[in-house]
Amino acid sequence: MKKTLAILLTSFTLLYGFSQEKTDKDTSNTVVVEVPKSPELLKYIDQDNALLKEYNAEVLSFLKNKSTNKSGAQSNITSALKLNEKRVKLLAKTASKLTDDVSQTYFSENTIPSITLPSNPSTDHIKWFDDNFTGCTSPWLNDFDRSNAYELRFKVDGLADTVVKLAYHKGENKLLVDSAFVDCKGRFTFKGNKRLPGGIYLVVIPNQPYFEFLINKDYFMTFTTDTLGMMKNMQIEGSKENESFYKYLNQTTPLRKKLDELSKEYAKLKDSIPEQAEPIKAEAIALNTQLNKSLDSIIVAEKGTFVSAILKGMEPIENAVPLFTEIEDKDERQQARFNWYKEHYFDYVSLSDERFVRTPILQPKIEKYIESLTVQVPDSINKAADKLIAQTGDCYECFKNMVITITQKYEKSQIMCIDQVTYHMYKTYFLDSNRVDWISKETRDKIEKEVWKIHYNICGKTSYPLNVPDTAGVMHNLHSLKNEHVLVVFWSATCGHCKKTMPKLHKKYIEEWKAKNNWDIEIFTVHIDDNDKALKAFVKEHKLSWITTNDPDDTSHFRQAYNIYSTPVFYLLDKDKKIIAKRIDIETTEKILEDFYSKKK
Repeated sequence: MKKTLAILLTSFTLLYGFSQEKTDKDTSNTVVVEVPKSPELLKYIDQDNALLKEYNAEVLSFLKNKSTNKSGAQSNITSALKLNEKRVKLLAKTASKLTDDVSQTYFSENTIPSITLPSNPSTDHIKWFDDNFTGCTSPWLNDFDRSNAYELRFKVDGLADTVVKLAYHKGENKLLVDSAFVDCKGRFTFKGNKRLPGGIYLVVIPNQPYFEFLINKDYFMTFTTDTLGMMKNMQIEGSKENESFYKYLNQTTPLRKKLDELSKEYAKLKDSIPEQAEPIKAEAIALNTQLNKSLDSIIVAEKGTFVSAILKGMEPIENAVPLFTEIEDKDERQQARFNWYKEHYFDYVSLSDERFVRTPILQPKIEKYIESLTVQVPDSINKAADKLIAQTGDCYECFKNMVITITQKYEKSQIMCIDQVTYHMYKTYFLDSNRVDWISKETRDKIEKEVWKIHYNICGKTSYPLNVPDTAGVMHNLHSLKNEHVLVVFWSATCGHCKKTMPKLHKKYIEEWKAKNNWDIEIFTVHIDDNDKALKAFVKEHKLSWITTNDPDDTSHFRQAYNIYSTPVFYLLDKDKKIIAKRIDIETTEKILEDFYSKKK
């Protein structure tokens, strides 16, 4: 199958996502902290981070003072110990108040030990602090402390006296796990009593490119490199998988950089000087073939490993789409190719493999499948969402990630009627406490209220029946109207926006929609506040001839049924009183009606 340059560039984009020499100076700014959304816990974390920042500053100041300014170093120790004690007390105080499972888990995994100066008067406090809390004068022990669940050791020549962060990928985000001091010899360690879940992790260094490594089955590893070539000079002990990972990166990075240069050069010349662009295209194709061979060789050699799964997941499925030459009709052939592509889109990435949740590979694929390969109408999106969620199987983190990703994508969307997706996700998944157990009861109660706000006003469903009196007390039944369309308007005579909108709408209704176009439409308005005098005056002044009802006490339950929290709000109904569109303006209403009547001719 011929590969176009577009496919080459797609492949290049996927392959270029790892351990790059970034141009931005401080990649630490891209790291965000993944924490539960409890306001009290968030407040604690903010307070503790502020104290930790002060503590880190004292330790770094100590490292500068210890040889030349003994009194300054002693002052740094005193301040650091006081700040540490504040952190210990803050944790104990907060942990006693926050007894929910999420908070208690957080506190158990983020303990803060007390630090006390030795009571022996002959102890050199500066040497004691340096030996125990900076690691600068104490070499690593030869053996790992196997009482830890993991211990990751790093030595970066050219780096000293700073703080680095351990994080992992989650789509475009990099989520913080831990931080560590770098001693004067470039050494630092991350360790913990709970195993790190599998994924692609990274070490973020101020004003340096970050570097990545894999966590799978190896939990005691040593990484040695230098600031001149973080990736190129990386030496690894304790993980064959990471050795293979870096072998691949070092083999392909020069090729990928060259392909990037060719791609940019081709883009400049393809339209202006096509005869010069063609040789560049040919060179890019040859280079991409070389890259693919390198990729395939490691995938085969490392079969069954996480590094093999990652590299396979990076392969673009576009390259595997059959040509379907047996189908003669061009359009049918293209449709067959698209159907195959969509059906097999996740063939190279397992949706039930938790390790992929902590990589930059999975999230973009989920988003592309939902946004680009799925028709953006609620029914299609809901079916696609259910299909993907089902494929997460028994993997808890995979299920959680998929549900959150799809829900967040649509719950704040401004696309009309797309709230059906939010309704579906909330009702199907978030209200099921057995499956979605990561939210609090308070959050679930709020979600249930949101479900009911949408329940009665879903596009395509029959609107909620309204039986409302006008200012003379005559009842008007919305569902009794026989028109082709009914525009329901919720408004207030004291609302500034309504005062501008309603006369404009009435002019459209009388002069254009009815008189000029002869459209069969009725407007059913519901006045929502108790200023009866203002309502009557407004109707009289503007000679409003449509149905004007008044329900200041919400006796018809319109507020919940139509989710009315502001004015004006428009709902357009068809002859069966099903909702065609909602929360639209005059212009959108007119366009929908124009489309309807143009098709009817």
